[in-house]
Amino acid sequence: MKLILQERGSSVVVSLDEWRSHSLDQPMKALASKNVLRIARSNSGFVVTPGNYVGELLLPSASVTIEPKSPSVLAAMDSLALRSKEKHLENLKSEGVPDGSTEGDPAGEFRDALLDCVYEGIPWQYVRETHTTSFPRGRIEFGKTVRQISARGIRHRVIATRPVHRQDQQFNRVVQSVIPILPTLVGVTARTLREVHTLSQSLDVAEPFGTSEEAIRAAHDAIQNLSIVSNTAAVRLLKCCIQILTTGHLFAGWVAHVPNGIARFRNIEALWERCVQVLVDAWLQDSAVQADARLHGLRGSEARLFPDGGPLLDPDVTIEAEGRTIGAVDAKYKLLDPMSSGASTDLYQLTCYVRSLNAGLGILVHLTERDEYAKVVGTTLEGAPIVIVTISDKLLLQERACALSSLLARWPIVRERLDQSFAHCLAETRRNRVADLFGNVLLRT
Repeated sequence: MKLILQERGSSVVVSLDEWRSHSLDQPMKALASKNVLRIARSNSGFVVTPGNYVGELLLPSASVTIEPKSPSVLAAMDSLALRSKEKHLENLKSEGVPDGSTEGDPAGEFRDALLDCVYEGIPWQYVRETHTTSFPRGRIEFGKTVRQISARGIRHRVIATRPVHRQDQQFNRVVQSVIPILPTLVGVTARTLREVHTLSQSLDVAEPFGTSEEAIRAAHDAIQNLSIVSNTAAVRLLKCCIQILTTGHLFAGWVAHVPNGIARFRNIEALWERCVQVLVDAWLQDSAVQADARLHGLRGSEARLFPDGGPLLDPDVTIEAEGRTIGAVDAKYKLLDPMSSGASTDLYQLTCYVRSLNAGLGILVHLTERDEYAKVVGTTLEGAPIVIVTISDKLLLQERACALSSLLARWPIVRERLDQSFAHCLAETRRNRVADLFGNVLLRT
């Protein structure tokens, strides 16, 4: 069975017989828990509604595919995401071997690194195992065992613990998390996949991580541990794994192992957030504003809406200058009617961000299928303008990273208002910094 959906498209009904015959219950519930899609029971079967994800679910007898509405827009967003400063990669090309044979081929580099690791030795660790046996090896746990000893030896089973030499399970889990991604990489060949499969037989059985984020964190921890024992081959393999996993993470992708299958999906909403960060950063450079656009710059700061509590503040993109947040940008991957001023909930949320952060401006960035525009919706009590911007798919394909700058250039009133807000925020920040400097001098004297 092949089920083909379209992201944010219409629902599809799957009959109860097909649902049961292809064992879709657990895999589809796993996707629903990740908000990839929604499922609802009906009289004729199950209603499947796709969300803001694209990708595929592969099962032995069935597949579920969610296609993008516009593959060209998705490709443009991918190219912008690669320019994101939050990608944590110097570049996307592999380091390769000294002769450069695998440069630009992450799958080939992974194979070479895995081969070197097998030759040098898979990382191992001692694990304490406990057995109940009549022939104990190791330390007998007398406190947990009923002991009866006679002249002819131990006649009853005892509990014994001993250290056992085992491969590092965290290391193996990271490697096993990368292997299913290799067929999706650019330039991979069937020969490379066969060689990786043969080399992977040297690894102990290990359950892959559920998400790329978990695998990346585990890989960084493993590198720190292996650096102590100077296992260069294993460290190189882990760095290759991080590169492959992070490349997928840049595109807001994740690979999950569901019952009897594997799921590869990408969050288009999160991908749009990365694109908006690149658009804002290019606009700041074009405006000669000494500021930096950060993706989720407040995440982990525990900044809350109210002084005494409330929800956490987490705007999609923050504009920071000289240690202060001077702007908040909210990215919404949903179409907006040109005659609308934006959804009220989105405007309320952005206004709360701006006022709570004492920022100088707020921008709401939408996609549109019609003509793009920019306008000032209103001004907060503190004088910060709230601007809504809609970017069409055509403008994104033509201008790429300069789409926001090109749009604001056609709306000089809006751009002038934003420039004035930047100038006011930067001047106020410098004045506060000078005042703090003299206060510190007086305190020290």
